[in-house]
Amino acid sequence: GFTYDELFTTVHFVETKSFWQTVSRYVVFNNHLFYSLSARVSWLLIGRGEWVVRLPSFIAGLMAIPIFWCFLRDWMNKEAALLATFFLTIHPMHIVMSRSARGYSFLALGTLITSWLFFRLLKDGRATYCLAYILSISLMVWGHLYGVIVVLCQALALLWYLWQWKIPLKNLRLIWLSIGLSGVVTFVLYMPVLPLLLLELFREKSGLFDSAFLIKVLTQYLWTSSIAVIVIVLLFSLWALYDQRKEKPVFLHLLYLCAPLVMAWVLKMRAVGFARFALFALPSFLWVTSLGVSKLSVRLCKERMYIIPLILVLVVTPYWVNKGWFELDSSGFRQALNAVPKDGVICALGGDAYLFAYYGQERVKVPK
Repeated sequence: GFTYDELFTTVHFVETKSFWQTVSRYVVFNNHLFYSLSARVSWLLIGRGEWVVRLPSFIAGLMAIPIFWCFLRDWMNKEAALLATFFLTIHPMHIVMSRSARGYSFLALGTLITSWLFFRLLKDGRATYCLAYILSISLMVWGHLYGVIVVLCQALALLWYLWQWKIPLKNLRLIWLSIGLSGVVTFVLYMPVLPLLLLELFREKSGLFDSAFLIKVLTQYLWTSSIAVIVIVLLFSLWALYDQRKEKPVFLHLLYLCAPLVMAWVLKMRAVGFARFALFALPSFLWVTSLGVSKLSVRLCKERMYIIPLILVLVVTPYWVNKGWFELDSSGFRQALNAVPKDGVICALGGDAYLFAYYGQERVKVPK
């Protein structure tokens, strides 16, 4: 069955009377516009069902795996790239978000695609890369508003690379032009909901900075609350970042990893408190962690460098797979409706009354 957020998305934005209703309604940051549109197309083409509405998210989660592999192979050895890709494949956070009818897997996929195109544009300023970069940024941000953070990280990284790295003037112009044009395209895409979006931003109240937010995010990345494990993995990651500090993608990955914490501190918004909004930095975290494991294996085992990664895989796999399986829950709407006698009529009251109608159909009556 659908979780609460999935059901809210399906009822209000997917199974609507028109496409215009899908792209022009915006309620409490719940409408991930590009995802809702994709899920609506899936619903119209295939029919009704939970798996149908979740299909775009599932496809995006699958696509992220080979794209992550291709991106890694440009910057690290084969063994470390394989380890990081494997970890992404079985990661509970990636699995849960890839089966959810929400835009988080689109955000993760968009981060990988735009990052890959970002470095391609710096190296080879082709018009095709430019167009693909504009399109991928626009759709990523249209899919989830926090995609703006990914673009800001890339813009900051570009300023750093200007100082550290010789970039052809033509490529430099192209990438700045691409970022600017993607902003225009994104603005146009958001125009139907812009008044409602600004109203929600105005209503969203600032709160106290959550000092535990970093721990929450790391807990999601490692899927454990063990402080000892978190500290050990952080040490691996810091070692890898220091060892690879002169490599070109390191600064961008570092920005991705720091962005959620900085975002929480600067905005101080309640919405920032959801660790799942930091999903875009998960591949970067797995990148530096796998690199740290690879470096340690070479240092300690030399020719038998596969031993430590293999032990890690054998320990982590059953734990993550088991944890990920138990995270595949629902909010109980379908079970609640099944518990009521089939010939019974249900009166639903309140703002979420219509959510019961998805499973209850004509049995659910919502008085005006």
